[in-house]
Order: sequence, then structure tokens, then C-alpha cells
Amino acid sequence: MKITALRARRLEVPVTMPLTSEPRLVPLILVEVDTDAAASGHALFFAPMASAVLAYLRDEATPLLVGAPARPEAVREVLEQRMPHRATTGVWASAASLVDIAVWDALGQRTRTPVWQLLGGARPEVGAYVTFGLPAYGRTELVRLAEQLVADGHRGLKLVVGAQAGPDDGARTRSLRVDVERIHAVRAAVGPDVDLMIDANKRLTLPQAVALADAVGDCDLTWFEDPVTLGDPRLMAQARDRIAIPIAGGSLGMGNVATFHQLVASGAIDIAQPNVRDLGGFTGGRRAMAIAEAHHLPVAMGGNWPHLNAHLYAGVARGGPVEFHLQGWEVARLIYHDAIEPHEGRLALGDAPGLGLTLRQDLVERFTVP
Repeated sequence: MKITALRARRLEVPVTMPLTSEPRLVPLILVEVDTDAAASGHALFFAPMASAVLAYLRDEATPLLVGAPARPEAVREVLEQRMPHRATTGVWASAASLVDIAVWDALGQRTRTPVWQLLGGARPEVGAYVTFGLPAYGRTELVRLAEQLVADGHRGLKLVVGAQAGPDDGARTRSLRVDVERIHAVRAAVGPDVDLMIDANKRLTLPQAVALADAVGDCDLTWFEDPVTLGDPRLMAQARDRIAIPIAGGSLGMGNVATFHQLVASGAIDIAQPNVRDLGGFTGGRRAMAIAEAHHLPVAMGGNWPHLNAHLYAGVARGGPVEFHLQGWEVARLIYHDAIEPHEGRLALGDAPGLGLTLRQDLVERFTVP
């Protein structure tokens, strides 16, 4: 089976979040791969520096890959050979991840096999939690949404922290105080039996992260994700030494498996979070999972796009829960005919071939950016 065409386009999808009325545009990149075996595949997610990713896919990757074997490791090798010493940059990593996922989808379509089974088929379902605590929600809205999610059967919730921090120390102090109040309010609303996590998205300094963790030490948090600036492994290791809450990391901004390995091997995290969007698709994600297993670390997905990552976490041994971020969840509900949905903290993958997802082509055309 060989690649006969590779198409990339940018979408802007209008998404209306819970408890809001005005839609926001979510920028996405869609990659589609055709093969000579009448099997096609696709990948869809948000990627930073979208214009550069598209330019690389159209001008560099397509001439290399058309006519190449539609095999994930072979595709990875072709792309890496043309990027000596530069295969860790963000643009290349995003592009390579998109192509890899699309090739796996095509492989699944060709063999009539779900990707999670192609990756090993460890289990037909995975755990799921919801990232709902977005900065746009005030404390009252946050509590209301948390109570609704728990009433719907969800047993794991995650809040974003540090998002309101300003450039000066006073603004940051006020922001962290608001975060402390929000976390306590949600814990009081949902009770002790719901897993509660926080995610700083690599925004905080080490002293800020330690102060925040100390202030919510009575909230029984399951993990503190990406607490410090840029996810620096040295700072993450220091945070792990000084913070009682388990430290999670390894999703956003990894770029390659070597960086992921550095984070794990340095003893910087308690929970590893491989994401196929960042680590080279399923091919890179599978390698990252092996690194986590070799270091006896539990895994729990972070970084959005569960409709892709669920296949990795169901496919390999020792897989953990996947994240349903409200934004990515709403995108999938809108753009696919058959988006998978969590139910009472679990996500069943089913037996549909490939990713098991069918794009709504009318909406793809409508939301394509010229």
C-alpha cells in the first residue's frame, strides 16, 4: 500500500461552550492521506504556528511522501531523513504527528481494524475525565458546571490554574488567590469521591507553584499538571520534591520522544502524559508509553484530543484515562458523525475500522479557511 495523495487544510470551527451563548472559533489543521489500496485516513487537531505547519506539509512533506509506502515507521523514516538535526522543532513535530495519525487511520481502514487493536488491543475501553475549569468561567459558573458534570456521571474533573496571572507580582498573587478559592469551591461542591486535578499549563514559577499547592493541600488533588515554566525538567523535579500533590507532565510541547525521555528519566514526574499530537502520532506515542512503562510510571493523558489518544491508551498495556477537554470535545461532536463520548467515567472505543470517525464533509468545506 502506497500513498497517492496528501492534502492539508486549515479549518476554523465555531464552538459554543457550556453555559455560554457566543461561539468561539477554534483553529484546526486537517490532514488527509489517500492510498493505492482505496483506503484513506485523516488526522485533525489544533497545532500552533498553523501557517508554517501547512506550508511544510504542502511544500516539503507531500513531494516526499507521495509514492512512499503507507507504513507508519517508513513514513517517519522518510521525514526524519530530510530533517537532520532539526526533527525536534515544533512545526515539524506537529506535521509529522498529523501525517502519522492519518497513515494509521488509512491502515485501519485497509485492514478493517480499529487503530487501538493495531496498536496492541489491550482493552476495549479506557477511563475518562473532563477538563471543565476554564478561565472564562467565574466561580459560580464553575460550581454549577461541576455539579452538572457529576450529575451526568463523570467522576474525574480538571481545572486550569495560573491563567489569570499578570506580568507583575501583585497580579500573580491575586490570580493565585482566585485559583485557591476556585479549587476549594469545586471540591466543596462535588464532595470527596470525585477525582479533582489542576493544570497550570507551564505558566507558574516554582515558588508560585509551591505556594498554590500548599494552599490547596486539604483538597485531596489527584495530580498537579505542568506546574512550572515551560515544563523545564529541572524545575519540574524541584517541584516534585517540594509539592505533596503528585506531579503530572509530558503532553504539551514535548515535540519528540527524546525530550519526553529526559522528563521521565530525570525523576521530574509521578504521572506521565503522552499525547499523540505532540510526540509523532501513534508511532511516537507508542515509544513514549514504553519509556513510561520502563520507568514504572502510571500514565494519564493530558493535552486534549481524546478521539485520537484513546486509541493509544486502549492499545497498549498499562494505559490510563484520557482527557475530554470541553473545547476538543465540542469540536469532535460538531465535525464528526460518530464522535465517541464518555459515559460514567469510561470510554468505549468499539470495532469501527481506523479511528472510527467519519468527517462531516459539508462542515469541513464550510469551515475551511481559504
